[in-house]
Parts: sequence; structure tokens; C-alpha cells
Amino acid sequence: MVKLLAECGANVETPTREGSTPLMLAASNGCSEVVRLLAELGANVETPDNNGVAPVCTAAKFGHAEVVRLLAELGANVETPTPTLAPGSGNITPVCLAAMMGHANVVRVLAELGADLNTQGSLPWSNRGRPLFQARAKNRVEAAQTLLLLGATTPPPFSGRVTRSVLNCGRGRRV
Repeated sequence: MVKLLAECGANVETPTREGSTPLMLAASNGCSEVVRLLAELGANVETPDNNGVAPVCTAAKFGHAEVVRLLAELGANVETPTPTLAPGSGNITPVCLAAMMGHANVVRVLAELGADLNTQGSLPWSNRGRPLFQARAKNRVEAAQTLLLLGATTPPPFSGRVTRSVLNCGRGRRV
């Protein structure tokens, strides 16, 4: 269908009212073949929606590891920050989004692609933007364990409880 529409002159970059391009929609739904086809037809793999969210961030948020890898192969930056929902509250990276949502498979792929597992993003309160902090805060045990196994460091604590909980993730205990 995509190829047919493009052959009939449809613009592969035409966004929805929210600013989502066809490639963004394909990435958010895990449609890797459509992502590849749209890129081959000239779609920009880094065009963000109206909120500033790039396709790689959307794919990471929804757990589509194959799409994240494909977007990187097509030239997308795996460190592209995305704004948080609250205006003026900072940015977080795809690896932080994947950790926050509990997608350990995406965390692994992003690490393989060179993503910084200790990035702080630009959220206020330095630790909140770190992937390991987000995984722990959302009780995403597998994502926290994956981050620790891949070399993420425990963020400096603001309370002793956070440190014990994060370290317990590495020991296979529930947070």
C-alpha cells in the first residue's frame, strides 16, 4: 500500500495534525518493513513530531528493538533526546525511555549501538534522567538488571533506600 501510494504521488513526509510522519507511525507500531520502505522512498529517519519526539525515541518507548536497530542503520542518532511531557522539564534519551518502560531488549540493542547507559539527559535533579534510576523508579527489574550487566553505574543516591534497591536488582531481588 505504501509503495502504491508513493507511486501515485503521495508525499512520504506528510504529517498528521500531531506532526507524526508515516515513518514515525510505522516506528511506533513496530513495522520495520514499512520503516525501511519509507526511508528508501526518501522519508527522513530523524523527523520529529510536533512535540519534538524522534522516531527512534518512539520505537524505544514502545519496545520495538528491531525498529530501533533499523533506524540506526538508516542513520538515526540513538542519542537523540526527546522532551518529556511536562513543558520545560527537560529531555530524556531513547535508552532512558526504554529503561523507564521496562524494555530490556531495547536497552541491549541501544547499548550494542553505542548509546550511553549512564546519560543524565537534561532532566532537573540529575539522577532522574539516568536510565538506571528510571528503571528502578518504575520497578522495571529486568531493565535495571540489564543496565547493570551492561555496565551502567549506580547513580549517586539521594537516599540510602535507592542505592539498596538498585543494588538488589543486580542480585536478582525484586525492587
